[in-house]
Amino acid sequence: TEESKLVPSPVASTTLVGLGEGPEVPAFLRYEGLLQYRTMPEDEVMRQLHAMWLARTLSHLEALHDGIAVASMTEFLADAYLPGTSPTRATQMELSYNFLLALRNYTTLFDPSSTDNFFVLDVTVLSARGLRDTDEGKGSAPDDKSDPYCVVHIPGRPQSTFQTNIISDTLEPVWNYQSNLDVFCSGDQLAFSIWDKDPGRRDELLGKATMPSEQFFPNGYEGELLLTAAGKGQRAYLKVKVAPVRSVDRQLGGGGSGGASA
Repeated sequence: TEESKLVPSPVASTTLVGLGEGPEVPAFLRYEGLLQYRTMPEDEVMRQLHAMWLARTLSHLEALHDGIAVASMTEFLADAYLPGTSPTRATQMELSYNFLLALRNYTTLFDPSSTDNFFVLDVTVLSARGLRDTDEGKGSAPDDKSDPYCVVHIPGRPQSTFQTNIISDTLEPVWNYQSNLDVFCSGDQLAFSIWDKDPGRRDELLGKATMPSEQFFPNGYEGELLLTAAGKGQRAYLKVKVAPVRSVDRQLGGGGSGGASA
């Protein structure tokens, strides 16, 4: 569904990958970076729904009373409701992302018992080149460079994520990191993002790439992907290997499995 494609997947059970700041992203989900993932119980989802619709109703009545245009739901969430929950953008976005993921899990948009036409993907993150140096100019030692790691996920499928190891002080990391994504269906995209690990600071995006299903399914793929959001004037590449290996014949519920340097 369109709604499920708007919500990114948790990474390593603790992190969410923001969808970016582009105009194609709804305003209440515009965020570039990583966010904390947490399980939101059903009673908390219901409380949020109650508070949201109460605030929305009051806003609607005030607009009608004042003779002004009624804000759309997207505008209301981005400009009124979320700013009222926290003064910080990151905390607002964590609520928005976690709420939408939980809401989908409690509706018919997510059916954990369905296994029709699902496959396992064998994904190996091989290497990257041309990454920018995010440590330059930050008072680091001259030989300090970025500390990259790669996050892989299937957008809209919270079970299907994994993260590579971190390689220190390099702009051309070689991971050779293999893992399985257990819940792939023909038509799903495969998303990669490379981040610089910054202890004490928010990790910085070094580049990202998204593969359409037809690029690797059913025949697999091995090669380089040009990274977007790699930095002004920067041409960076990620080398990967993707192979659909078998169909899923069990109840879904696992995520990325395996996870080791090849």
